[in-house]
Amino acid sequence: PYLIRRRPVATELAAALLLEPAAGTTAPAVDLVAVGRSEFRHPAGARRGGLSARLPDLPHVADEIERVASHARRRWVALNAGATEGALMERIRDGRVVHIASHAETSPAFPMHSQIH
Repeated sequence: PYLIRRRPVATELAAALLLEPAAGTTAPAVDLVAVGRSEFRHPAGARRGGLSARLPDLPHVADEIERVASHARRRWVALNAGATEGALMERIRDGRVVHIASHAETSPAFPMHSQIH
């Protein structure tokens, strides 16, 4: 079954903005599971010449996750080689908020072809 049938799902280009407290208020305490990939030159499982092999690095992923995680009471974070689908699936139920920082492709015409790298 798809996650969207069991949990509310939202996407945002700058998820850190969703957790920014309004002036004069305190940050909410959230349980966070965060994964991020900033290196794409030789991603695990990439086929030579495939799309993943051509993606540019994302140099600020660690900073983004650190900023989001600073609002979390409890957190689990994985970066680069540790940010695998398997690792995420093992921990995804631990968080109220799941933050993924990586490249993504959307296909409005064929939504099942959308993907997170």
